Amino acid sequence: MDRTELALILALLMIIMAGLAYQTYWGGIPETEPVLVRPNPVPTPFERVADLLIEGATTPIVIDLNAATALELVRELEIEPDLAKSIISARARHGGRFEDPRDLLEIPGISPDLYRAFASRIAAGPIEGIAPSRGPLDINTCTEDELRAVPGLGPVLAQRILDARKKQGRFPSWEAVGEVPGVGGQRLQALQSRFILSATADAD
Repeated sequence: MDRTELALILALLMIIMAGLAYQTYWGGIPETEPVLVRPNPVPTPFERVADLLIEGATTPIVIDLNAATALELVRELEIEPDLAKSIISARARHGGRFEDPRDLLEIPGISPDLYRAFASRIAAGPIEGIAPSRGPLDINTCTEDELRAVPGLGPVLAQRILDARKKQGRFPSWEAVGEVPGVGGQRLQALQSRFILSATADAD
């Protein structure tokens, strides 16, 4: 091996050592993996059902948009009362029922981000594992158990309402409901948020 070859080998070794020193003491240029940014679309009904079946999920509380009252929407979806009333009004404009939960996106005040926050807890119609609802409850046809389910309304007031309804045949107005002893103010508002009053309801 002559001096020229030895010099080339030494030079190559020096370059390699310099590279290693740079990597060790100065960090060099770290290798990074590209970050993929995926859009966050509004979930479909099938995706919402799949979310309910994720590992470790407990019994889900799913709100039927076609039967829920304003009070239930406020409590379960944690939204403002005015927004809950807008949902009820929009349901009426849709003929009494939503065909798809994403119809809520047409309501002013419900942004895609807000919709995604509760999309996994709403449904519009029966889905597997969730019993279909009988629809909005009518104060002129409801049962005692349905009345007692209203917050602040116990068995005594529930029976008074049933007795007054039986005596009158049916309640012609919410004012008539409010005349029942013990029903008024917040209790009447709670009844109005949970029930409808049909002027053509059959008497008991």
